[in-house]
Amino acid sequence: MMTRSWQATRRSSTVAHTSRMQRIAESTISRPHGRGLSPQRLCPMVRPLLSLALATWFAATASSRVVAEVLYGSTYYTAPVASSEYSELYPVTALFDNDPDSPWVIAGEAGNNPQGREQGWVSFVLDQTYSIEDILFAPRSPSGQPDGIDTLKVWIGTTSFGVDVTSGASTSAFLSSLTGQNPTWSHSNFTSDAVQTYPLAQPVTGRYVLAEFINTTDTNTFRNLGGRELVVNAVAVPEPTVGGLAAAAVAMVALVRRTRRPTMLSRVADV
Repeated sequence: MMTRSWQATRRSSTVAHTSRMQRIAESTISRPHGRGLSPQRLCPMVRPLLSLALATWFAATASSRVVAEVLYGSTYYTAPVASSEYSELYPVTALFDNDPDSPWVIAGEAGNNPQGREQGWVSFVLDQTYSIEDILFAPRSPSGQPDGIDTLKVWIGTTSFGVDVTSGASTSAFLSSLTGQNPTWSHSNFTSDAVQTYPLAQPVTGRYVLAEFINTTDTNTFRNLGGRELVVNAVAVPEPTVGGLAAAAVAMVALVRRTRRPTMLSRVADV
């Protein structure tokens, strides 16, 4: 009953407001000496109405998907690049395949990782912009163990970080920058190689992701660090479509043109 009463009150208020706006418009149009509604006078009214229409469209689009979901598979993780891969059996795409038994591994033992044996880097681009709520990660091995991960740092952005993860010089330059010194999220001391969910302090909007895997406690000189899973739990962020923006522009032009046509009331007033 409370919901119905609130809706009824809201409808009554809306009707009353609409009637009042109609009376104002009619009285303004009927003013003598051509002082009716010109396009210039109407624009202050059009702008808030157009903003309301766009806001309503965004809200309707967003409501179609409001529950976060874990994203798995190459459909979501595009353009993945790793600092190195031990072999074709340990590709970077293994981080997104929902199979913890197939890890990504750097070529540390072979000496073919540009950042040496203590760092591994990965970059990728999500298929669209998301509001990311959690990071799901599993290291190849726990911290302190052979091939383990001591620290994982992740950067999330709406634009590319411009880092070539296959270049030690590029990643070093990035780490010395202000952005590089302030990752979006980081975690240390992994006690298990099982997949764990790590909530972000607050949802982060973006699609460009950069990650640094660090191993400093493993005393094995031939270590090959890596990860079993690195995926996100996220909600898609609606983006304006060309069709939607074009329709809004056409509607606004039509409304402004309509105000330029003299009405019967204004013609009589000008006589």
